[in-house]
Amino acid sequence: MKNTSGGYSMVETLVSLLVLAVGVTGVAGMQLNALQTTQDAGHQSAALELAEELLEKMRANTVQMAAASNPFLGIDFQADHDESELEFSCSGISSDCNASTLASYDIGEWKKKVAAALPSARAVVCRDAAPYDLEQRRYVWECTDEDTAPVVVKLAWSEKGREASEQDKRPLLLPAVVLVAEVAAP
Repeated sequence: MKNTSGGYSMVETLVSLLVLAVGVTGVAGMQLNALQTTQDAGHQSAALELAEELLEKMRANTVQMAAASNPFLGIDFQADHDESELEFSCSGISSDCNASTLASYDIGEWKKKVAAALPSARAVVCRDAAPYDLEQRRYVWECTDEDTAPVVVKLAWSEKGREASEQDKRPLLLPAVVLVAEVAAP
């Protein structure tokens, strides 16, 4: 007599569990990738907003933008290495701020925001006629500093999983957001 029961054998059950495990692992990997992409997009948005904010502060402070020693140009900030504290405040009715003090205050506040919003951030503000290197096919930190070049805000930050450079063991950062704008002097 033949046994014709309709049950599953042990091998069939183990194969179906293996297929299910592979599927669940794939879904978990896709979920982690989606979370990383969401975090990257958030950093991109924050960097763009910060660059726009600084450019607006520069446009508003026309006296300093026309000055020979413009404090906005020449910012080279690394969040992990800048320990400067603001010694004054330009907020409130009783504050006595001239254009130079206001520029220093705006720069200090902006640096705090950059450090809070972007992990291991670096920011450079300069006049640059060529922020993109065509040969290397990437943005570069170096600035041309030509008087007729547009103002450029360059921002970068460290993402998890980036390899450290051999020279200094810090994450290798290339500009990720580069905002080019002409800030006219009066």
